[in-house]
Amino acid sequence: MRPIDEAVRERIRRELDTSFVVRAGAGAGKTTLLVERTLAVAERDGWRKLAVVTFSRRAAEELRHRIRDKAPADADGLDEAVIETLHAFSLRIVRRWGVRVGIPPAVRLEDEDDARERSAERTDRWLERVTANPRLADVLATGLEAGLTLHQLRGFVTE
Repeated sequence: MRPIDEAVRERIRRELDTSFVVRAGAGAGKTTLLVERTLAVAERDGWRKLAVVTFSRRAAEELRHRIRDKAPADADGLDEAVIETLHAFSLRIVRRWGVRVGIPPAVRLEDEDDARERSAERTDRWLERVTANPRLADVLATGLEAGLTLHQLRGFVTE
C-alpha cells in the first residue's frame, strides 16, 4: 500500500535543488527519506561536497549508520562525509575559519556535562568569596532561609 503522501515523498527524493521542511510523527519515514535524498545528492555531487546536519548526537549517529548501510561499498569519499550535529558542524567552521575573525583554533565543543561542571565550579568560587565577607554571608544565609536558591541569590549577592 502506497503512503497517502507518496507524491510529496517523491518530490523530496527527486528535487535535489529544492529545500523542504518535513514535519511528521515518529515512525512516518522522515529518516528513511533523508537517507534516500542524501544518497541521491551524494551520487550527483559526491560525498565531499555534502553536509548532513542534525540537532542531536543520537540523530547524527543514526543517520551516519543508516547512510553507511545504504551507500555503495565503493562510495568514494564516504568516510569524509560530514554527518554531524549543528554544534559539531559549527565548531568545524570555527576551527577552519575562526582565526580570521580572532577566534583561537583550540576552541572546543562543550557538552552538557562540561557546562554543568563549569557552572558548579563558578558557583563554588562565588560561594567562597561571598562567605569570606561576613556581611554578604549574612545576606546569603537570610536568602537561603527564605527559600531562595543559590541561582536566585547570585543575581543580587555580589561582592
